[in-house]
Amino acid sequence: MFQHFRQHRKAGRRVVLTYHAVSDDASAIHPQILQEHIRELVNESTVVSVNDLLARSPQDDEILCAITFDDGYSGVYYYAADILHQFGCTGTVFVCSDLIHETENMSARCFAGLYPAERLLSWSQIQELSRNKFLIGSHLTRHVLVTTMSQMDTRHALMASRRVIESKTGVPCDLLAYPWGVHDTRSRQIAAECGYKPAFCTRHSAVPDDCDLLQVPRMDVSCEYDNSDLLAIVKGDWDFMGTVGAMRLSGVR
Repeated sequence: MFQHFRQHRKAGRRVVLTYHAVSDDASAIHPQILQEHIRELVNESTVVSVNDLLARSPQDDEILCAITFDDGYSGVYYYAADILHQFGCTGTVFVCSDLIHETENMSARCFAGLYPAERLLSWSQIQELSRNKFLIGSHLTRHVLVTTMSQMDTRHALMASRRVIESKTGVPCDLLAYPWGVHDTRSRQIAAECGYKPAFCTRHSAVPDDCDLLQVPRMDVSCEYDNSDLLAIVKGDWDFMGTVGAMRLSGVR
């Protein structure tokens, strides 16, 4: 089956990767592993921002890759930013605006839905990341399922998060990542009305040419993945996982 997918995948690819915490905790990706990942990505693909990736079409067998970090953990500032800079790359970090302190790294243990062993970025660190070419996107005001919120609460969370991020960074914020990648027709519509595009979900798929910009797929990178696993994702050897996931969602077994 693997051979079948290798033979039929498209040569040129656009891939958005999702990382979370970067630290020495067992549930996070270790900084040394992230460094190895970025080295492999630079060797095997063209690493660009999410905006550049969505604006470009890959040439022939070119792989365009964008790197994102969800939840806004402080390891992005302390480890990931330097690693990416070392290889001439940048990334995008999606933050929950209500969970960020001006100067302190708040414990993620205090908030539901996050990695409890981690600490969160401060606004001063986010501002520095922004000045150094990182894109800052919304992950709502808190890490909650947008599909469980009322229409009014969804609109408030999307508007408030965007407003705070823009006021803190001085840069327009139109990037959104749905917490846990979960979304529905209503949440996508409200996101569009609030000025977000693109908005990212979690789906094991390369970004198609005709991508709906309110549900851009991203592939989650597990802390257990080694370099060969990462390259299998990027090059398409694991694309069958997206097909299986889509079948399960549609009720096909």
